[in-house]
Amino acid sequence: MVNKQTWKELIQNSKISSLIGIGISLTFMLASNGLPTNIIVWLYFIAFGALVGFFIGTINFLIDLFWAKHLPDTIISTIFKLISIYISSSGVFYLLSKLFHTNIKLPADYLLYTSLAVGIPSVMIALFFTFLEEKETKIQLEKENKKLAIMQERNRIARELHDSVSQNLFGISLNLDTLKHSIENNPHQAEKTIEQLKQTIQEVQTEMRLMIYELKPLKFQKLDFFEAIENLINLFNKRYSISIKSNLTGTENKFDNTTQLHLYRIIQESLNNIVKHADADRVELNLVIDNDSLKLTITDDGSGFDVEKIKNDNQFGLQNIKERVAEINGQLDITSTIGEGSTLKVYNLQLKESN
Repeated sequence: MVNKQTWKELIQNSKISSLIGIGISLTFMLASNGLPTNIIVWLYFIAFGALVGFFIGTINFLIDLFWAKHLPDTIISTIFKLISIYISSSGVFYLLSKLFHTNIKLPADYLLYTSLAVGIPSVMIALFFTFLEEKETKIQLEKENKKLAIMQERNRIARELHDSVSQNLFGISLNLDTLKHSIENNPHQAEKTIEQLKQTIQEVQTEMRLMIYELKPLKFQKLDFFEAIENLINLFNKRYSISIKSNLTGTENKFDNTTQLHLYRIIQESLNNIVKHADADRVELNLVIDNDSLKLTITDDGSGFDVEKIKNDNQFGLQNIKERVAEINGQLDITSTIGEGSTLKVYNLQLKESN
């Protein structure tokens, strides 16, 4: 059965097709007979065009549904669909012309050639609508992906706030209650509590600084690209007590701001994955810019994982990394051995110089 959404699309398609049919009909009228002076002739061709457009649009819509249901979306299915549209459009125009123009004796060859000619714009219009539909689908998919990415980022920040900042603030609250009692009864313990509070507040400040830094767009950090990466690494080192060694070589302005942002987010996502899932002690990050190409390698000594098992799993944030690498036309290679660590490589990236 045809659902409500399909009916709406069919009605909308028929309306547009009727208008297009009127335009084609008037075009043929002017080309064959010139500019008529009788309003009846105008109305006659408008009604004929609307009818032809309606039937061609409706039939072509049903053909599109048929091929979409029975064949995958490939070049072969598109060719079959266009051939079907051409035959149906020419046939509909021919039959309706015979029925509509009963009082006009049209030469058989003229009617046939005209019908065959009508099939050509019908195919071109079908191609145009196919292009618009694919473009709209792509735009909609990009919007959904952005919404999903925003939701994932919000959930991540919420977890970070709960697991670190919120718990530390709760600890500060408890220490303040203890401090109030210690000041009166145990001054030495009060000094210890104050030191603990200072340390906890510093941890909260580090946590918040890293979160703000992660969320802040690269262009607003007012840092060179390598400097921004070094700052990010230093924050991770302080926050997670993990040893991250970096080797950044080459010329930073070899690539534009968009590429820089994607690479920065790839590094950020990779380090997040390592500290959350790898249980690693050491990480090595190498970023080499050589002539017009770039190679990024991130290696850890963590627990490793089964690459095939989580290839299509979004849990480890690999999908975000894949999408960002694709955005900058690079290649991604991830290798891992359980118990021995993992390596992420981004390479074959053709750079565009920064303005």
